[in-house]
Amino acid sequence: MLASGRNKALAFALTMMIVLIWATPVSAATKWSVAVAASGSGEAHSSFLAPTGVTGTCVSSTAKDITVTWAALAHATTYTVYDSTTSSSTGFVVLASTVSGLTWTSGLLGAATYWFRITAHVGNWTSANSASSAPRVITNGPGCS
Repeated sequence: MLASGRNKALAFALTMMIVLIWATPVSAATKWSVAVAASGSGEAHSSFLAPTGVTGTCVSSTAKDITVTWAALAHATTYTVYDSTTSSSTGFVVLASTVSGLTWTSGLLGAATYWFRITAHVGNWTSANSASSAPRVITNGPGCS
């Protein structure tokens, strides 16, 4: 039985990842999280890349909305924006999905501290979470800092 293009691409990606992992010295404490998927076009993707440069910027010091920006991830077609009012590492929920650009602006936000994260999407593939943005604070008073 001949392998399809999709199976060949997946097999190649798995082989390359095994070679990369085998050839890379790591400490015993290192944790690996590697996933590989193939799209309908036979392209193989790994999920250890994540969007970078995530920032949350107050629209103004008196506004209660925040603009989130990030750097493009190669081949990404859409992005998902998450926020947390708990911490920079937990409590993230989806704010917007299928965002096609590199910026998103919230509506009016309630008083809280906000952290933002981004994931990128290519077909059915989703990247790892980005690092969290620096915190932005919406106050009960006049705005954002």
